[in-house]
Amino acid sequence: MTNTHTHTIQKLVDALGQTDKRGLKVDDCLRVEGTDGSVYAIGDVGLSGNPPTAQVATQEGKHIGRAFRSEEHTSELQSRQYLVC
Repeated sequence: MTNTHTHTIQKLVDALGQTDKRGLKVDDCLRVEGTDGSVYAIGDVGLSGNPPTAQVATQEGKHIGRAFRSEEHTSELQSRQYLVC
């Protein structure tokens, strides 16, 4: 992560009341804890308990992609804004 991304993530960590400054704590579905369940974090940003490797980030990305393609999220995604770090 670059310094700009690190600063953005730190602001989110603070705003959500999380205490681990390394990234955003996520649940088993990679949803950021402390949100309404519509915010996901993967890779270096998401603290999932898995090692921060490229292989894990790829697997997490595939998981999120499948979730986004599901019917449950299709109508929600059309009206959302995204921040990619």
